[in-house]
Amino acid sequence: MSTKKRRTLGKPKQAAIVRFRGRPVKPVPKPPAKRERRPPVAAGEIARKRAEVDAALAEARKSHERLCEAIDILPQGVVFLDAEGRYILWNKKYAEMYRRSSDLFRPGARLEDTIRVGVARGDYPEAIGREEEWIAARLKKLYQPGERHEQTLADGRVILVDERLTEDGGIIGLRVDITELKQREASFRLLFDSNPVPMIVCALGDERILAVNDAAIQHYGYSRGEFEKLTIRSLQAFDAGLPWTGDERAASTWKHVRADGTLIDLAIYSRQLVYGDRPAILLALMDTTERKRAEARLTFMAQHDGLTGLPNRNLLRQQMDDTLLRTRRSTTRSAMASATSCCAASASDCDQCCATTMRWPGSTPTNSQSSRAG
Repeated sequence: MSTKKRRTLGKPKQAAIVRFRGRPVKPVPKPPAKRERRPPVAAGEIARKRAEVDAALAEARKSHERLCEAIDILPQGVVFLDAEGRYILWNKKYAEMYRRSSDLFRPGARLEDTIRVGVARGDYPEAIGREEEWIAARLKKLYQPGERHEQTLADGRVILVDERLTEDGGIIGLRVDITELKQREASFRLLFDSNPVPMIVCALGDERILAVNDAAIQHYGYSRGEFEKLTIRSLQAFDAGLPWTGDERAASTWKHVRADGTLIDLAIYSRQLVYGDRPAILLALMDTTERKRAEARLTFMAQHDGLTGLPNRNLLRQQMDDTLLRTRRSTTRSAMASATSCCAASASDCDQCCATTMRWPGSTPTNSQSSRAG
């Protein structure tokens, strides 16, 4: 046997790899790795974890029920939407406000779909004739909430809508029925605009004129735009104070200046109110200019002759009474001063001095005074 054969026989035999032309060589598969065997979980541990999960689910259900009860008590309508505008939760007041569309409310339903159905049913009068435009504007306010806005329903109710975004992109909506408030505002506007008495609404903070009625525009001669650029002090002629610092039940007298520069006398009644979410005050302006002129004319006619215009007996008598009253007051003061000085001079001359000086002009002296004087 040759040396080559010996060397071949000395090596360990390996599996021969058969190669075929045009075919890749198949790799030898590796034996699977051995997995570590974990100890079997005890049945008690599984039962304990299952009990913990059941307890957590029960607590979550209780929390959800408490949340539903809490929002159902609220007098406002509340709705929770996810990031895609789908219903998550709403209270009874919300369903009552939108009772014509409440049959569409269910978890997972889109608010956009309920709005479109409501528009088709005629639930939103403002959308009639411009449905798609109104829906687009409403959805923009929904996904990009900003200031609160009002919504008029088909039954005449007015809803104040306030919506806010949550951290996860969801939406919380608040609905407030302001129908009665709008009715009171309409009544006030009707009484304010059509009132024949000039009325002005001023802000309490900066005293700026917020609104005027038609009677005030006609009485003062300013336009509505010119009024809104003025403050209440701009109308006052001489007084630097404010007409509402006193008692609201009593009228205060002021002088105002019209647009043409003429002065008018006013009796002003004031009442505080809220105008456009701002504290304000309502002023009712009673013009007393003609009344004061008539009173002054009557007084002049009572004290002067109708033909000559000269003072008559009534004015003369009144002036004499005023003169006598002033004379008596001055005589009394001088008599008191003389009595004090003479009593300090001598006790014997004090009675005679006091008796002389204390007599009223035109009075008759007493017997004792006459004897002393003689």
